[in-house]
Amino acid sequence: MEKLPSAERGLQPKSTSHASTWPPWLPPVTGVMVQQEKKIVPLSLLTNKLDRPRIVARVLKIWHACNPLTGITFNIDFTLIDVEGTVIQGTMAVDDSNIILQEMHEGNNYEFYLFRVIPAKKKYCVVSHDWQVKFNRAVIIRPVSDRYQEIPLRYFHFCQFEELGKQIVGEHVVVDAIGRINRFSTIREVVKDGVVVYVRTVEIANERNIIVPISLWGEHINELKEELTIKSHPTVVAFSSLRLRLFPGRGIWGLKTYTATRIYQDRTMPEIAQFEKMISVNLKPVTAGKIGEADSLHANNSDYVTLDHLLSLDPEQEKVISVCHSTYTSTIVNFINLSLH
Repeated sequence: MEKLPSAERGLQPKSTSHASTWPPWLPPVTGVMVQQEKKIVPLSLLTNKLDRPRIVARVLKIWHACNPLTGITFNIDFTLIDVEGTVIQGTMAVDDSNIILQEMHEGNNYEFYLFRVIPAKKKYCVVSHDWQVKFNRAVIIRPVSDRYQEIPLRYFHFCQFEELGKQIVGEHVVVDAIGRINRFSTIREVVKDGVVVYVRTVEIANERNIIVPISLWGEHINELKEELTIKSHPTVVAFSSLRLRLFPGRGIWGLKTYTATRIYQDRTMPEIAQFEKMISVNLKPVTAGKIGEADSLHANNSDYVTLDHLLSLDPEQEKVISVCHSTYTSTIVNFINLSLH
């Protein structure tokens, strides 16, 4: 457990003695009065109408809001969850983050004080809340005691696959997803706006066996490990914060990762354990997809897209230039130049 700091950052230590300053005709300060002065505001009631509110919450995740091609970071964003399960998004400037992130880490519980509450920028939010918090160097961050360990460890709002591109629409929409791993593609090297980037696709199936492709970009391409080929149990994966994607040329709606995405594979997680109970134990093999491979097993599934279809990218935006070595095979795939028409 982290040791509580001797003084709150940004403020000088205050004396706990009132003998020389407290007027003798007033009653002494009691513990109840101190608790009332430091009353914690639930995130559900947080607005910009409150005067210097205090909140206690767990830091769910912290990520760089950046341009995926240039890597330039605009600001540092994060999400907090309190004991009621309410989630709110926060932000801080990059310069301020160099100081703040020394005291604030994912997964830990803190009391936060001296921050701003601003209207949520819904276009860039990963959670649903009318407000968000903005930290600067004046924010006070203190680790809290074990009595706040009942704060949830994670937060999900899983989407319905059938609603993607229908009820769930929008360029900046963010959703969570859970499903059984169905197939992997190999890692591909592509050019987007003149920049070489790497991507692979994983298909996940929900409890009704509806399959959705997810593009794994950047640091996420190697998060799903080779041990997922074990067939002794369902391979269930939960994704937090995915963006909607229309796969070009086929009209197939899928999802894609970005810097806010987190991938969970722990079978002891309640969400994953519950999903495992919902699905059949008769699993299909997990394989690395091959270019040009047909899949007759899903010929009657109108929502299904084979991995060769996923290579039909928009030539004006993306050009596949090679197929890279797959970590799921023991042989190196020769580099194949592909032209898109």
